[in-house]
Amino acid sequence: MKVRSLDSIDAWWFECLCEGRIIGTTSPPGWPTGYVPKSQIFSAYSNRHQGPKRKRVADCSFWSDLYGLVRFVEGHRVRFTPRIDGHQTPCVVFPTLAEARDQWRALNNGDCDWDFE
Repeated sequence: MKVRSLDSIDAWWFECLCEGRIIGTTSPPGWPTGYVPKSQIFSAYSNRHQGPKRKRVADCSFWSDLYGLVRFVEGHRVRFTPRIDGHQTPCVVFPTLAEARDQWRALNNGDCDWDFE
């Protein structure tokens, strides 16, 4: 599989794995830890895929595809919604960067030497 042939979500996620951070966020540098609002992750993807020639997907399709790429901590999907700014907020907890990269390699059956550095 070649990077250019990846769909927009796969390409964005691969870029995140390469950079070691969630591309498109204004969050502190580095890999996310703890509860991360799902809206923040979708916004990061959407911000990265704006423009006339870039195709992006709806929120529900984004999460469906991302759940296929990442085994989030706290079960497949985090149903616990901590209070952020007084509101219950749907969140996910990412695996470590090394675990996420290993998941990517396993998902792609080692078809390519996925060099993340």
